[in-house]
Amino acid sequence: MSMTGLKHPLPPNFFAYPQTTPQEESAWIETGLRALTTLVRDTQMTGGPIEWTLNTESNGLQIYWGSDIGNTDLTVFMSVAEIEGSLDEAAALHVADTPETYHAYISRYNKDVIDCAVLKTLAPPTAEHPHNYIGLKW
Repeated sequence: MSMTGLKHPLPPNFFAYPQTTPQEESAWIETGLRALTTLVRDTQMTGGPIEWTLNTESNGLQIYWGSDIGNTDLTVFMSVAEIEGSLDEAAALHVADTPETYHAYISRYNKDVIDCAVLKTLAPPTAEHPHNYIGLKW
């Protein structure tokens, strides 16, 4: 199929879903866990590797900017808002583990993205860890 003739959203059978070995899946899961750990570490308001400075505050929304102490060439931004709700409610806003929920998530938070796909689930939610999920997505 010519790439110039593609229309979005792409048909559900467009992607060849990756065949992975258990070792590759473990490596992808470790990458996901490292990314999550880095996100939690880097978004610490105090005591983390980024010194955050309040840039703007309006209607309960705070925008901070900062630079990684080890890489001052990069500027990063973080927004902070206090909302009422439970962790379960917050987690439910970010469910994106099926094609339907991923499309809904993208429509809600990334309006400039014209298409997306769940390619493979590597670590699905479980009864013990209902909010856990690691997957390969496009």
